[in-house]
Amino acid sequence: MFSKKTLNLKSTNSGFILLGSAMAIFLILSIFSIYLIKILVKENISSNNNILDIRARNLMVSGLEFGSKLFSQSLLPLNTSISKDIEEGNFSIEFVPSHDENNSPLPYSHFGMLKSNSLIGDVNRNGRVYFSSYPNIFNLAFFGNNSGGAAFNQAGGTFHGDIHFNGNINNVNLSSGYTAYNNGSDGGEFNYDNNLTFPSNSFSYFTNILSTTPNIVDNTTTTASNSTILYDFESGWQGWSQHQISYRKTWGRRSTSGTGVNFGTGNALGTMNNGSRNGTEHSYLLSPVFNSTGGGTITFNAWANNEWSHYDREYLEISYNGGSNWSVLINYNSSFWQNSNSKKNGSVTVPANSGTSNTLIRFRYNTIDGCCGNGFGFFVDNVRVPNQQTNTVIVDYGIVENKTIDLNQNGIVTTNGPYVSNGTLTFTNKMTFNNCTFTGNGKIINRASIEFSNCNISGGIEIMSLDKIVIKNNSTLGSNVESLNTSVTSYSKNSFEIDNSTFNGIVISKGNKTHLKNGVNFYGAIYNEAANCIIEGNSTNIIGSIVSKYSLNFNSGSIRKGNLPKIFGNNFGILSSVIPGSYLEY
Repeated sequence: MFSKKTLNLKSTNSGFILLGSAMAIFLILSIFSIYLIKILVKENISSNNNILDIRARNLMVSGLEFGSKLFSQSLLPLNTSISKDIEEGNFSIEFVPSHDENNSPLPYSHFGMLKSNSLIGDVNRNGRVYFSSYPNIFNLAFFGNNSGGAAFNQAGGTFHGDIHFNGNINNVNLSSGYTAYNNGSDGGEFNYDNNLTFPSNSFSYFTNILSTTPNIVDNTTTTASNSTILYDFESGWQGWSQHQISYRKTWGRRSTSGTGVNFGTGNALGTMNNGSRNGTEHSYLLSPVFNSTGGGTITFNAWANNEWSHYDREYLEISYNGGSNWSVLINYNSSFWQNSNSKKNGSVTVPANSGTSNTLIRFRYNTIDGCCGNGFGFFVDNVRVPNQQTNTVIVDYGIVENKTIDLNQNGIVTTNGPYVSNGTLTFTNKMTFNNCTFTGNGKIINRASIEFSNCNISGGIEIMSLDKIVIKNNSTLGSNVESLNTSVTSYSKNSFEIDNSTFNGIVISKGNKTHLKNGVNFYGAIYNEAANCIIEGNSTNIIGSIVSKYSLNFNSGSIRKGNLPKIFGNNFGILSSVIPGSYLEY
């Protein structure tokens, strides 16, 4: 009995030990599984966050793309935020015209920042790009499209900024730290920016406005004055020429006759031929065209010694229609041609009702045969013909002096001169302003040329001409280039010239010439389509950017990359661009 009870007790203790061990293992496994679950949850949360971060970043970039599209269509107002909800997230975009993401000023006044913010769940992403209110080529100090296919050769002056020229660069003077680029031609570094193209712009904004200007009235008077032209043949034939009718022509410039007689007047035009010397000749000496309108007198010197009258005949003839028909002024049998070794003084009258602006004279000579006669010859000198001159005097009622002109006030500026209507100043002929001041926002437009001398023009004014614009004598246009309200815009179809003056704003120049000289201070943008773009004068300074369809004649002065007028959403057709390398996530 006793032994059985002992055996049962031992068996019970072993069961408790086994049960305790199993429970301990279960407890350990439970604790491990809890930790494992926590790890799995953390990894899942991290993975979800990474996915949300990628989605938020893509949404932020989509916001920049959306904003860029709106901006290019002028549908994104400045300093206005636009938000969009997309599925479980949203983005907001804003165009800030003056500062970066840290509220610091942007590098140039014509830059602006487009920023985008996205939010998905708890994940937030921010990004931005910079925009210029001009095409990318205006980010250089100078861009030359080189449509004329020339090499660039800088005669003088200094560039303070990067430049790009589409062609060979033979000589360029750059200050330290700046580069001359081209597209693989000689003299420059290869430019990897392939977004440098000269914009094709019709500038219809300006041409449409100019088409509304009144037609030009020719304010001129014409006066006539009588003068003469002398042909002494000392410096050559002076436009005269010899012509053959039959056989031959033997005219020349000599100081002596065929028999050695000295004319005593220097050189004369004539021939030594009498038929037997050079054979039969029929030819003439022809004058240049002259204007004998209203008549006049023809005078000349002549020498003749040959078979006078019957053989070896001399004539003076005239044509009033450029040589189609001829009339005889002195016939061959006139005693004037009678043989002599002496100088004769000839004189004939052109009738007032016969003279024209297309008059010619000729001295005709005919030996008739190839025989006989004196070897002296036939010569003429000191031929004087009438020259009716027509002088056109411009009656320029467009001259305005010592005036203050408010473009906000309608009315005539001067009697028979320029006038203001609805903020626009115009005229029917050339406009010239001396010592004038212009105020108010508006336009100065003209089909003919516009000239300013010692004038002061406030900002917010546009100047347009279908001819040329000339600015000189210490004139000042605009106050700064911060905006269109403080700067001036100039458009000229023929040429733009500025001399010893200050300009703040934008110049759009077409036609033949763009010329800055003699101490010009220019701040802003020059868009040049003129065939010649010339910068000269040691004290001429350009701060901004020059963009030329052709090349640049840079003779002296300095060109420095600088601020341009801020023209986001302008009417001129000048397009904005993204600044390369300006994308940033922050």
